Amino acid sequence: MERHEIEIFLALAEELHFGKAAGRAGVSPSRVSQVIRGLEERLGAPLFTRTSRRVSLTALGDELRADLAPAWADVLSAWEKASASARPPVREIRVGYLGQLTAGLLTSAKAAYTRVRPDVRIRLTETHIGDPVRPLREGAVDLLLTETPVEEPGVSVAEAILSEPRVLAVPRGHRFSDRESVHLDELAGESTFALDGEPPEYWERSCVLRETPSGEKVGHAFGVSSFGEALAMVGVGTVIGLVPEHASQFHARPDVVYVSVIDAPVIEYAFAWKENAPNSDGTEFGAFVSA
Repeated sequence: MERHEIEIFLALAEELHFGKAAGRAGVSPSRVSQVIRGLEERLGAPLFTRTSRRVSLTALGDELRADLAPAWADVLSAWEKASASARPPVREIRVGYLGQLTAGLLTSAKAAYTRVRPDVRIRLTETHIGDPVRPLREGAVDLLLTETPVEEPGVSVAEAILSEPRVLAVPRGHRFSDRESVHLDELAGESTFALDGEPPEYWERSCVLRETPSGEKVGHAFGVSSFGEALAMVGVGTVIGLVPEHASQFHARPDVVYVSVIDAPVIEYAFAWKENAPNSDGTEFGAFVSA
């Protein structure tokens, strides 16, 4: 029996319907009939009983199905095993990201990269504002696109590929909510969010406003572990906070207003990876990421 004859016979033996068997085998119903007639002629006996209402297997057809189906399954399994051995192994690069702005960049780069490197799988994982470098530190990702600074022993950081301003998130009705812009010194006496848990000191120093440029203290109320949690606290009027500018696009809320901050330092984003780690830097993939 030829391969197409085996596939068509088994399809009809399981479906007992010429139309369904044809769809499963990817041929026309007339082709199914032609193949089955040819098999029956060579055997000298019918494999199926056909009426206007139903199709059923003869005793000979049922015997052939019982013998042929497991053998054919073994043939297909052996072929798939050989095909898998012939294909190059798939390598996986686990890439972490912080924020929706970087997520968009990585998603576009992933699509472009896998078109030219189908042997490499890119798996994206979101990190969190409380400690975005933790997945890299703990080996859960191979490459991380995050805000800088990253001051970790044994971690390399590339040049920044993207920067954006910080803006001030305030609750609607706040004294700044009708302003087009503010200066950092005007935040004296306000309360902002802190970071929950035990974030690295350099990261907390970068993210949390502790005092104004003139040295006035800024209060801290409540720790947050996610960006959504921070904005929820702003929305209910508990705090205000410096956030990335892209929040106004990706996290628009009816209870939060975003105000430009004239003298706030910009945020820079860069790739980071653990030195000497297997599958570490992913620089080939990183080259596909552009702002």
